[in-house]
Amino acid sequence: MAQDANDRELVDRARVGDKVAWEMLYRCYERRIYLLILRLVRGNVPIAEELHQDAFFQAWRSLGNFRGECKFVGWLRTIAINVAFKHLRKEKNKPTMSMTDIQEPTSDKGAGAKSIERSIDQKQRADRLEKAIRSLPDQQRIAITLRLAGYSYAEVAEAMDVSLGTIQSTLFQARENLNRELRK
Repeated sequence: MAQDANDRELVDRARVGDKVAWEMLYRCYERRIYLLILRLVRGNVPIAEELHQDAFFQAWRSLGNFRGECKFVGWLRTIAINVAFKHLRKEKNKPTMSMTDIQEPTSDKGAGAKSIERSIDQKQRADRLEKAIRSLPDQQRIAITLRLAGYSYAEVAEAMDVSLGTIQSTLFQARENLNRELRK
């Protein structure tokens, strides 16, 4: 609760141009937001760094729109999620793997063709799951991605600015839709 009050004060100060207040908000949440984006872009560090900056820039520009109806960190997470998913939507039609991505094993201990087959099989299963997740409605896709990234139900609810019951229902529907899609 003390953090919320501190955030509100810093937001109020930042709104009127106090750059020190904005810097304090940034420092408080930069790592958390970066790690969220990094998970959403599947560990792509250069993209995560760029999107992290974009998210904070958008938050700074939109600070006047923050009404304080939710926690600042939840609002900031929502911006970060939107920035990451906007990027992912642009990237979704690009190929995720080419034959040049498959490398010969460096070990000479007999891994050979079986290792390559396993790698291709794992990649195909991951691609099917990723495609199924992309086919979900936005709210379900965001919720399931955050859960897969390790966020608790409560954290997902806060990030999406909905109730815990809504998230539980959304995730149930997402799992049902994923199961149906993967059985095809």
